[in-house]
Amino acid sequence: MRSTILLSAVLTLAAISPTHAATSAEAWSPFRPFLGTWSGTRVDADRGPRIVREYGSTANNQNIEVRERVEGKSVVWGVLSFDTERAGIVLRPLSIDGIASALVLEPKESTESRLVFTNLESDPIRTRISYDRTGWDEFTERIERATSGQELTLVSETRFKRK
Repeated sequence: MRSTILLSAVLTLAAISPTHAATSAEAWSPFRPFLGTWSGTRVDADRGPRIVREYGSTANNQNIEVRERVEGKSVVWGVLSFDTERAGIVLRPLSIDGIASALVLEPKESTESRLVFTNLESDPIRTRISYDRTGWDEFTERIERATSGQELTLVSETRFKRK
């Protein structure tokens, strides 16, 4: 009896594990084109500083860390991770005070060339970050925000080119 229960548990775990791994691997596929180093310019900044953005795997190979360099200062801009509860990718951009908000990849709004992340509409400040790829070596990042009940407005637009 005990061996039957153990065998049943092992078979169940074996059946679940590859499915989860495949789901996780599939979820990461839209981000592969972003890995690497990018040079960017903010559209709203009149001759503002150049931005260098790096998308790379973390040491444990479980997340993508987004680092940004502006005027020689390098900081972690945010982290992309697979959220098992949501069965999808979550972007956690860090604010100046180091607090991360969670924005979820919206599959209904995203396409092969456009990725859209949003937070919950019930949050006091709604945020949408979109990435529009215009080629293998270019993309535009748009950050929009709204207070509750208001329409989203553009806060920042940055055009990136692969270095």
